[in-house]
This record gives sequence, structure tokens and C-alpha cells, in this order.
Amino acid sequence: MTSDLSSSSIIGRIEDEIKKLANKIRENDEFGKKDILNVHGLVCLMRYAVWSDEKSFKKWLLNQKMTYNEGVVKRIYLHKDLDDSKDGVEIRIHLFTDGSETFRHNHGQNFITMCIHGEYEYSYYKIEPDNRYTYQEFVRTPGEGKLLPVGGVIKPGKIVKARLVDGELYADENADDIKFKEGDLPMFVPCMHHHTVNHVNKAVPVVTFVARRGRRDNHNTTVIQDLSMNHRDAEKDQEAVKVKLEEKDKLDIYETLKSALLRRGYSDIGYSENDIVNKKSDLYHYMTKTKHLVRFLHKDSTSERQRELIAKFLESNNFTSTPIMEGKKCVSVLRRPVSAEKKGILQEKSPPAVQINEHLLGAVLWNIVSKDLVVPIVNEQQEMMGIFSISDLVESNEEFDRALIYSIAKHNRRDNGEKIARKFLSRLSALNDGAFHQDKLCTSAELDEMVNNLMLVLGPLIVISPDLNQGRFQNIHEQDNDDKSWIHSAANWPMYKLDIDSFDTNQMQDAKDLLDMLSRGSDMSQILLDDGNEVKLLTNNKGVIELKISDENTTIDEAIQLLSDSEIPLIVEDENGRFGILTKDDFDSDVAIKQLCIYISSTDVDPELSSKITQHIIRVGMGENSTLDI
Repeated sequence: MTSDLSSSSIIGRIEDEIKKLANKIRENDEFGKKDILNVHGLVCLMRYAVWSDEKSFKKWLLNQKMTYNEGVVKRIYLHKDLDDSKDGVEIRIHLFTDGSETFRHNHGQNFITMCIHGEYEYSYYKIEPDNRYTYQEFVRTPGEGKLLPVGGVIKPGKIVKARLVDGELYADENADDIKFKEGDLPMFVPCMHHHTVNHVNKAVPVVTFVARRGRRDNHNTTVIQDLSMNHRDAEKDQEAVKVKLEEKDKLDIYETLKSALLRRGYSDIGYSENDIVNKKSDLYHYMTKTKHLVRFLHKDSTSERQRELIAKFLESNNFTSTPIMEGKKCVSVLRRPVSAEKKGILQEKSPPAVQINEHLLGAVLWNIVSKDLVVPIVNEQQEMMGIFSISDLVESNEEFDRALIYSIAKHNRRDNGEKIARKFLSRLSALNDGAFHQDKLCTSAELDEMVNNLMLVLGPLIVISPDLNQGRFQNIHEQDNDDKSWIHSAANWPMYKLDIDSFDTNQMQDAKDLLDMLSRGSDMSQILLDDGNEVKLLTNNKGVIELKISDENTTIDEAIQLLSDSEIPLIVEDENGRFGILTKDDFDSDVAIKQLCIYISSTDVDPELSSKITQHIIRVGMGENSTLDI
């Protein structure tokens, strides 16, 4: 896994997403609503790019092909592979800035469109047989956009408004227009039907993302009109397409798109290049750090038997995934399925790595756009520092919720920022429940719907968040729990285990092989074995030993003595029969640090031990990983 997804490489991520979307559309003979999610993900990525690294985004966008139908539409071409193949994919951005209703036209390709700014109405039309009326039909030439022949072909029939029902048009003079605005899900538009697009608020430009499937039916794009019915005269009003724009025209198009992506006019928070100067990130406070992760080496994850053991281990501990490592770098992630279609299959994923200084909402974006729902967090050397998933936020004891709401609400704002943030938190929780906590797995379609709903608020939330570092608000109501001993508070819960059928020879050999794999990948030297009736401890050095439970009243002094020069951890048990573990790595919590401070300040401690404890406390206080050297 070599992806560098710091802000400087966001353009590479956008280009990868465009290619992925184009390939997915091309491979699918039934292009339609199922491709909506990918269009939505691309829009979110571009919002994030212009917000986090405008200089790179602007340079990239201005290098894309742009055209302009004066009085109609401006276009930015992000991808095009149609040419003469009569099939292919086109991805582009449309900007309607003139406030005029378009001509009655159809298209050469089916397409999906997403409105990211403004609001407009679709009006559909069909031709009803009626010899009392005639209309003009023009063919719009590809590329240049000329209307031919001059004067059109005169045909019998009446142009009437229509309703679109399940892909079919039904004549209805009283048909309601289809309103389409920012915040709506992307919409599928069939190519054969004639329609107009009309601004609702002509002072606000309409900006849409469009993904088009190739000219499979090989029909012409046509414009129809009946001037006796006061239709706009396309032949008179439409200019040829400008294919070579001046630099000023390109800059105007860019500024319109930028304003749409950043939702300018929808938020009264000031935006300037100085707004994002704090490059600290909250990821470190929420991610699961590497030392707390179960990891496997790549060489221990290749055979069918190895993967069966890993899958059994994940299921025993109700874990969703585990990183696969080569040295200090994560090369892939093995994960249990999150959708019903993949039930029972251990999947290998290669989610893009995220830099540790990435914005927290950017990390959420990588999670859901990639559909992996888990991403490795890396440093500048691409070494894994931890794993981040949406569960880390949802299950943060509401600390993320408080931090996000405060970061939005603390500004004297009159927009809907706080409402967007609360919707985001609600939909994030719904996706987390749907993907990870339901007894019955959701279908891919159900998960896609939840991701779409989340992205409807994630994109706007990113660009109205003025703070890169929102902090983490501790839940002070639960800081002091007199009913819980320090050792229970400091221990890691639950201790890793492997469910087995019995303690027979074959089962024990599987358990030993798994522990060897865990030892190589995670430096783990023990694991619990549970056959449903009895729990034992399997260790690397001493084999299977009877479980010895440490008393909940164990003092810090007793714990240090028991752990000194020993590889056997302290095992604790709660009232529900769950087991926790305390090792030398686990003296970095607030509770453990407090106990260590009391210990060295009020006890006659050996100077060498006191120095080691002091150095440990300092390292933890500086935010470094530290193991108590005893």
C-alpha cells in the first residue's frame, strides 16, 4: 500500500476516482441508478480538494477541456472516451449561468446528474399525433453544436408537456415540473426524452455533475420547437459551441465552480487562505493506534488455512478487520463482510492510506468513498500509525459529537451549519449500525443508500468547517467512577481470545499456529482459549496454563512487582464474565498515569525504578507511545 493521500496528492485521488467511475460505467450494460453512489463520491472529493488544497485543484481544473454554448451551458470535461466507438463514457461538469430556459432537446446518451449549486426544474415533452399542428426538428451536431438543417425538418404533431413514470412519458398538459436542487440525490435521466431545464432562481448559477453512457442506440441529439406556441427560437438564439476559450473565460468558469463546491452564499463564515493554517489533526485522538491493533504479516495470510484461522479469530472477538503488514507498512486489510451478498467471505481490501495530518472529515470521506469503511493512518514514511473507521467516532462516548457541534456553533453564524452537523452525526451513526452492529447484514443497496444519505451532508459539512483541529471533548461526567478499580479502568477490554470446540490435539495445534502468527505480526505472547465451558490461557513460552485472575483491589505497587521481569500479563474479570488484560504497554491511560504519579510521590521507590516511571510519564504526556520499562 503505497498511496500518499496527503492534501498534496488529492488530485491523484480525484483522477483515480474518475477512472474508477468510468470503468464501472463502461463495464455495466445496465447503466443507471446503481451508479449514483460513485458520482456522489466524486463530488465529495472535489469539495474536499478545493477546500484543502485550492492551488493544486485550480491548476488541475484549468488544464481540463472547457467549452461554452453561449446563452445555454458551460462545460468542463473530466473524462471522455467516446470518439468513434459509439459507446463509451463521458464525465463532465455543466454550469448554467445565463438564467434562461433551455431549448426542448434530448441527448445522445443516458446520464446521471447531480446538482451541487442552485435549483432548476425539468419539464418533459412528447409529440402527440395531431395533423392540425406541425413542429420543427433539428439535429444538433456533435462537438460544434450547430442545428441542422437550416429551418429544421417540418413534421406533423403537437408538442405537449408530459409526465415521466418508470421511464415512460405520458402526455399531461398539467404535469408538474421535476424540481432538482442542491442536497438532492443524483438523478438518472434517460436520453431519448425531450425536456427543458429552467432556473428557479435566475440570479443563482446552476452547477451539475454529469456522467454519461455512450451512444449505444446511435441516435441523434435533436431539438424540437413550435414557434406558434411561443417556444424559444433555438435557431435564432443558440450560438455555436466555443471550443477554444480565453484564459479569462476559463477563470470565470473555475470561480463559478469553486463557489458552488465551497457553498459560498450558504454560509456566513469567512473563507480565506488563512483559515486553514493549523495543520494539527484530530485523527491521532480517535484512531485505533497500531500498538492496540491485531496485525498479521503478509507471509502469514496467504494460504487458505492461514486465512481460515484469521477469520475464526476475527469472529471470536467480533472484529471487523485486521491489517496485513510488511515491516511497518500496511499492504492490505483483511475484513469480514459488511453486506449480505458477501456473507461468509473474508475479503482482502487495499484502501488508500491517509496521512496522520489529514482532516478528520477527510478521513471519513476516504472511508466511505472507497467503500472499505476502514483506512490505515500513516506517517510521512508511509509507516502505519493506526487504523481509522467511522466506529472510532460513533463509539467515542459522544466526545466527537460535542467537539464537532462546538466547532460549528462557537462562531457567530446565521446559516444552517449546526443543523448540517447534527444530520451528519445521525447518519454516521446509522451507517455504523448498518455496517457493523446489526445481527442481520444489510444488502449492498441498503448500505449504498446510507452512504449516499451521509455524503449529502458530509460534503457541505467539510466546506463549512472553519477548523482543521476540532479537538476531543472528554465526557467529564464519566471521568471519575468510584465503583471501578484502577486496574479494571487501566486494563484493555476484552482480552483477545479464540473460540474452540474443545481442548483436543487438533484444536490446540490450530490455536498454537494462530498464536505464532499473532506473535510475528503483533508481538503478542498470549491468547485466551474458550471452549464454551472453560477458559484457559495459551502462552508462547509456557503453553496452556490455568487462568489466574488478579484481584480488583490489586495495588499499583503489587501490579508493578507482578509484571516486573515477567512476560505473563495480569488478567482481570468483570461482573459479566469478560476478561481484560494489563501489560507493560497499558500504563498510558489517565487512570494508570495518575496511579504512577501517586506511587512515586508517596512511596519510597527505588531510584532506578522511579526514574523509569518518571520518563514513562513524560513520554506519555508528550503524546509519544511508551511502554513501562520494568
